[in-house]
Amino acid sequence: SHFGSSCWTHAQPRASPTMRKVTATFAVLLGGATPWGAVADSYRFDEMMAPVAYTMQSHYYFYVYSAADAPDRSYGEPTVTMKLTLAPDNESPKPADLTALVGYKSVEVSVLPAADLDKLVDEFAFCAYKDGFSSFSPRPNISGGAIITHRVSGQKGEPHIDRIAKTGMYALITTNCGNLTGFRLTGSVSVQNPHGYLRAPDYNKQTLYASLAVVYMAILIIWGALVAQWRGQVNAVQKELLVISLIGVGECVSTYMFYHNWNKADEVSDLYFLAGSVLSLLKICMSFRGVLLLSKLLCEEVSGSHKIDVALAIYAGANFNFRLLERFRAGYGLDSKALLI
Repeated sequence: SHFGSSCWTHAQPRASPTMRKVTATFAVLLGGATPWGAVADSYRFDEMMAPVAYTMQSHYYFYVYSAADAPDRSYGEPTVTMKLTLAPDNESPKPADLTALVGYKSVEVSVLPAADLDKLVDEFAFCAYKDGFSSFSPRPNISGGAIITHRVSGQKGEPHIDRIAKTGMYALITTNCGNLTGFRLTGSVSVQNPHGYLRAPDYNKQTLYASLAVVYMAILIIWGALVAQWRGQVNAVQKELLVISLIGVGECVSTYMFYHNWNKADEVSDLYFLAGSVLSLLKICMSFRGVLLLSKLLCEEVSGSHKIDVALAIYAGANFNFRLLERFRAGYGLDSKALLI
């Protein structure tokens, strides 16, 4: 299964009130903009505050298929790509010096088998001094899962790419084994599975939504024929059922295309995500409205339908904002203020 932004720390993490992230969140929630892109199964550090000295943080769980276990092997062995850099925190009372960050060797981002995390990492002694500096030092892994570690500095370099050979869940953690503080982490860690760029738990959703689209289409044809045959006797609720079936077809096709395109390309537009979300909310609202109106008709009560529309409009706005925030939170290192907004 997939877990988003699961976090535990060995020291209290500092907040990172970055106005750029707050502004972007407002743009998404109020304007429906989509500044995020779907890049593989990716976790992005958007100027996130790095761990303070001698601490560790965990951020995310990736589920990875080996080539032997994957439902599709079109892309070969699974890979992990890390593109990260450090930058001074200008909002900190004592921001780190950029020159010091370029030569700093004690910040590392690691991907480790989640099932063996407690065995691999001693929470009280995860740093070791070697080669003239202190760095992350996990215990040897006897179960065979990959341990991938990438040292991050203030100098931009080539992306670090490594392979994973064993199926399982992998934890993404960051460590700071030196004494430097007052800097932020920017970049991303992405996993490409053998089946493509789609997250492993979402791969079979393509089949699900394709099947549902066929079911909705069959309902639309059958119900449409009945409405046409009895058009002089159908009421408003029965006509709404026809519209709901049509919306269901559009919702399932849009959602299928979203997952299908995401799996085929390392970066896709969120047009299909927005279309699927809007149509899904419209379908839910019309379904509730139909049931409530039908109950009012059966009770011979015709007033107050506008209250239903207002309540459903409020629900649609709140639910849509929740979906956008959930999309943001699932793959980004956001601070508490951005989430509350």
